[in-house]
Amino acid sequence: MLDSAEQEDFYEREDYKEHRTYDLSLDERFEVTLFASPPQVEYVTAVSADIDGTVYVSVDPNGSLGHIEGVGKIVTAKDTDGDGKADEFKDFVPMVQSPRGGHIVAGTYYLLHPPYLSTYKDTDGDGVMDVEKTLMKGFGGGIEHPRGADHTTNGVRMGIDGWLYVSVGDFGMFDVVGTDGRVVRLQGGGVARCRPDGTELEVYVYHTRNQFDVAISPLLELFTRDNTNDGAGWNLRIHHLVAESDMGYPRLYENFPDEHLASLADFGGGSGMGGLFLDEPGFPVELNNRLYTCDWTSGKVFGFDMTPHKGSYAIKQTVLTDLERATDIDVDGRSNLYLADWKGGRFNFANGKPVGRIHMAKLKGYQAPAVPNLKTAKPLELVDWIAGPSASIRLQAQQYLLQKELSQAVIEKLKNITQDKSVHLHMRVAALFTLKQGMGAKSHDFLVRILEDATIRA
Repeated sequence: MLDSAEQEDFYEREDYKEHRTYDLSLDERFEVTLFASPPQVEYVTAVSADIDGTVYVSVDPNGSLGHIEGVGKIVTAKDTDGDGKADEFKDFVPMVQSPRGGHIVAGTYYLLHPPYLSTYKDTDGDGVMDVEKTLMKGFGGGIEHPRGADHTTNGVRMGIDGWLYVSVGDFGMFDVVGTDGRVVRLQGGGVARCRPDGTELEVYVYHTRNQFDVAISPLLELFTRDNTNDGAGWNLRIHHLVAESDMGYPRLYENFPDEHLASLADFGGGSGMGGLFLDEPGFPVELNNRLYTCDWTSGKVFGFDMTPHKGSYAIKQTVLTDLERATDIDVDGRSNLYLADWKGGRFNFANGKPVGRIHMAKLKGYQAPAVPNLKTAKPLELVDWIAGPSASIRLQAQQYLLQKELSQAVIEKLKNITQDKSVHLHMRVAALFTLKQGMGAKSHDFLVRILEDATIRA
């Protein structure tokens, strides 16, 4: 990190002062702050927010086309005094090449830095990772590729089922070897998934074009904002990604539309970036339980009205806010939204100019409850949080619980939540998948019986 004198020099430069001005178009119900900006945080390719508001920021001055070695890192940014502005920064991973999407889950940070998928942990509490493990290699290309880390594998996110879902760009997967020795190859774009330890790697969705990220709903529905092919008939598309589906690129979409899964919508030109399925208590109903995606070309963050239709959805796209180059969106356990912007940059290093920043937005007047310390919570307390209103807390509580052996009392409580029709479906599903992950095959008799209940089977 820069020392205080070096930071002060940057703050007094006119271009850095201008870079810190902003006027977002969020509606008046939100209050917005500039959460982080250069020199502490710059070239933001992706963000992952922990429930306590610690934001893991992927920093890559190479952008998509650069080839400079040794310039990427993961910075954590945190607002410690509640003013909406990060005031504590640490180089969590001091150097990592081509960092893209990551996901902090129960103390483990999963990161795509093509061609690698790795995990990082801070075991001594100093804010810097001290345990690193490479799970796999072969996810697209990094700076060794002639185009750099462009059209590569960019996103990883855990679902409530405990699988890691990997967003693969159209450079594909080059004989990726899982930790159990399984080898998977994918020609072109799609979605792969594996267990958190790198086993059971498989292709989940085939033949997208070049999506950056997947958004996962509490009911395990996957969505993405796919990229245009620059005028050859495949525009920016919103996909509902169904297991084992073929989305049609590049072989089927022009002449055989009935032979691949149809996209939800075509929105013309654009470059899809990060996405989020929002399910948090600090938002009004019309903004919650909703898909959001970022677009590089337009610089906008879009939201979607979603109406169930023929086993999928009819969608209407709306604008949440304008940025300059929207790259990612995430939310913490206090319903604070984080909006990443590649402001000031293009496709590679900008030679000393300020590039990138992160805004924080929250609903005016919303008083979030205290964020729980899930690491020290007792097992039955963790079950309560699994049945809580925050999707981000539910996942973290589930994964902390699964680090322990499930007692009979915990199992019975999870079963009761799963069977209780008065409990919201999102929470019942979370409890169901906690049982499956924690009990394995021993959960199957119960799961078969519970699937007789149409309210959860649907």
